[in-house]
Amino acid sequence: SDEKAAEVSLVIPQTKLWVDEYIIGLNLCPFANEPFKKNTIRYAISDAKNRDELIDDCFRESALLLDSDPDSLVTTLLVAPAFAAGLQVWGDVGYWMEDYLDSEDEPLFEDKIAVVFFHPNWTFEELDREDPTHFERRAPFPTVSLLRKDDIGVIVKDCMQRGIVVSQQISEHNTRILSQKGFPALSVLLKKIRSAGKAVLKKAS
Repeated sequence: SDEKAAEVSLVIPQTKLWVDEYIIGLNLCPFANEPFKKNTIRYAISDAKNRDELIDDCFRESALLLDSDPDSLVTTLLVAPAFAAGLQVWGDVGYWMEDYLDSEDEPLFEDKIAVVFFHPNWTFEELDREDPTHFERRAPFPTVSLLRKDDIGVIVKDCMQRGIVVSQQISEHNTRILSQKGFPALSVLLKKIRSAGKAVLKKAS
């Protein structure tokens, strides 16, 4: 329908707004700012509705990322607005993909791709239901971030030279930032991004 097409047309602009105002705005990832400013992030829409379709799309985008010029494409955000299998399946696919891509004897991508899964309702099972830390992995839509590990290594080295925290310290930093912001304010911010219309999204396009 025209209404559904209009909603899909907003998926990528809303995702860009999430990167700009949420990920970069809250300083949740030191790897995001440079690719966003240089426009070297690929935003792709997946029509996947289930596990197997999602894995196929992740593999396809991973291959494209490795085959691309690192100067023109640094990371891919694969957005799956039609994914209907729920958070549990989404999380299971995410953890499976992480294990698969981290395997040194994996034949397709040779341990060269890193992956992070985001979801509107992402929940860390060990935390209270309204712990702000859940928002570290929340996004307007089910979203997969794919990065070359070589690029992460370069960025981490650069960050260390400039005294910017990496790895576990990033997680601790994010927990602190999100706790300061608070669960209600973070909920409002994500809802605002998810409901942004065309006029609001012009600057993100």
